[in-house]
Amino acid sequence: MPIAQAHVERIAGLARLKLTPLEQQSFTKDLSQIVTYMDMLAEIDTDFIEISAPANRATNLRADGPEPSLSASQALANAGKTKDGFFIVPRVL
Repeated sequence: MPIAQAHVERIAGLARLKLTPLEQQSFTKDLSQIVTYMDMLAEIDTDFIEISAPANRATNLRADGPEPSLSASQALANAGKTKDGFFIVPRVL
């Protein structure tokens, strides 16, 4: 399925891109090649390929629940600078 230049203009408009006519031609050609390649990939028969990672496999996650956390003094122990129980960091403008 080739991509028309109108498609590229619409996509550029949605992305708020200002493309020159030369860029529109280039993107039209490139996107057409990409879509043509994707169409070729879609035609490949993959029914005989075995799934390598089962989708329905149970995951081994830990139970979600409250855990003990650091105390304020432990959290601030390795801080460069602190004041009144808070981290002091350089001002960012």
